[in-house]
Amino acid sequence: MKRRWKIFADTWLRTWNETKSAIAAGYSERSAYSQGNRLMRNAEVAAYIHEHLMKEDEIVSRLQEQARGAAGYFDPNTGQLEIRRLILDGKDHLIKKQKKDLGKVEIELYDAQAALIQLGKYRKLWTDKNEVDFGDRTLAKMEAMRKVADKIYAEPESSSPGEDSKNSA
Repeated sequence: MKRRWKIFADTWLRTWNETKSAIAAGYSERSAYSQGNRLMRNAEVAAYIHEHLMKEDEIVSRLQEQARGAAGYFDPNTGQLEIRRLILDGKDHLIKKQKKDLGKVEIELYDAQAALIQLGKYRKLWTDKNEVDFGDRTLAKMEAMRKVADKIYAEPESSSPGEDSKNSA
């Protein structure tokens, strides 16, 4: 695979943006949109991207790690996150964002409850339901109204050809 194509594909896997990926790969801003579109249709680039996309089991595994959080990486004495150990253990994906301000580093971890909700939806542990309030109409009243509507809108029974002329005479 050409070096430019690999840079494009690796950038796209991080950004999901064809134009930005083409610019990162060295294409001009003027042609980046069309180059990005062309590269996404390139068989070699498409195969590389497909091969490197997260698979279902990896996504579920990451969500499980986020749901469990980084509790094991907090120092029990100080209550501070041991960032170095977290990164050395390859768990830096648990960090949502970090901010340096006046020599102080602030770390935000992914929300464990949000990860649990996503896992619950994936495993179909619950479904979203909408309650409908019919006011004072009880189920029995609704059923009675349905029966009346069925009678009103029921198709008339077909009569035999000579019957209509007998009734009208």
